[in-house]
Amino acid sequence: MGHVHLRVSDLAAAEIFYRDILAMDLQLRFGHSAAFLAYHGYHHHIGINTWESLGRPPAPSGAQGLSQVAITVPDKQLWNRIEAAVKRENIPMVRTDSTLILRDPSGNTLVLMSP
Repeated sequence: MGHVHLRVSDLAAAEIFYRDILAMDLQLRFGHSAAFLAYHGYHHHIGINTWESLGRPPAPSGAQGLSQVAITVPDKQLWNRIEAAVKRENIPMVRTDSTLILRDPSGNTLVLMSP
């Protein structure tokens, strides 16, 4: 899959998370309702939007939709930067030898896979 679009409740908080914690580059912002982010200049790996989710809580367990999104981090330097940011910001995570599992500010579960 080339990219995924996620519903978020607060675009600004989600953009900060994906940009500052996951170290993605903002490629495009669509007004106050959507943003598109990626690694290494790709048009977008992640699209985030509030089109049907502005101000809403996370979907309840068992709701229809994605249960998690896996993202392969492109390189070890970026992996180390992300792991340091997650620890610095005290973001709850589960760490294995090759993954970090965490949630974005809107409750979307992300499985970050090491390069």
